[in-house]
Amino acid sequence: MIVDGDEHMRKRPIGPLVIALQSLGIAAEAPTGCPPVTISGQGHFGTGRVEIDAGLSSQYVSAL
Repeated sequence: MIVDGDEHMRKRPIGPLVIALQSLGIAAEAPTGCPPVTISGQGHFGTGRVEIDAGLSSQYVSAL
């Protein structure tokens, strides 16, 4: 699945969110550090504690 946005969204950094998703075992990548994000579903994701740097935006926390 590819999650994308408009031109404005493609300039917003989302690296911390991608890293948090990866820490859950989700195959996610955003080569530019901004959308689009490619997510390869596996039917499940890991559990446990997730730490995320919300310094750039508190929306990362909401997204998880």
